[in-house]
Amino acid sequence: MSIAIVILAAGSSKRYNLSIGNKGQSKLSSDFRGRPLISLVLETVAEVKCDERIVVVKDESLDYLISDDFTILVNHSAELGLASSLNIAIHYASIQNHSAVVIALGDMPFLVSESFKRVIEEESTPIVATTYGQKVAHPIKISRELFFKLPTTGDIGGKHLIANFPSLVTLVEGTGSSTDIDTKEDFIKWS
Repeated sequence: MSIAIVILAAGSSKRYNLSIGNKGQSKLSSDFRGRPLISLVLETVAEVKCDERIVVVKDESLDYLISDDFTILVNHSAELGLASSLNIAIHYASIQNHSAVVIALGDMPFLVSESFKRVIEEESTPIVATTYGQKVAHPIKISRELFFKLPTTGDIGGKHLIANFPSLVTLVEGTGSSTDIDTKEDFIKWS
């Protein structure tokens, strides 16, 4: 089985920019605990054994933060929402003949490698999601047979499959936290 881990990092950071009264500043390159926010999830993913690591970005502004361990895909239509970035990754993963993708977001600094490993190792169903208490969250693994059941528009992704195909889902307990950093207040609270 060939597994690619996909980090979606092409969002517009609307809530962050509103909270700082600024447009266009990159949330993912902003300082969080002494490092750029996206660096935390990229470092975690770099520890996980897989066949390919992919980051989907909206432009080249984050390239300097992404190591050669990652394939960078650019979503020139990022304003269309998360689904557009996911579709770019899925299309690429299909061409590369990956059996499954494991999806996470670039603004989730508390994800840990153990959660990725648990999702990758679970093979009983085509969808594997992580739980944190009662919350179902990332990372989420989607097998190739369901790649093209993913939404193509909007700000939705793998959770759409979980809701629509519950009999095809296995939940594994996550460690760490699925907290995402969306606003200036989140940066202050979690720093």
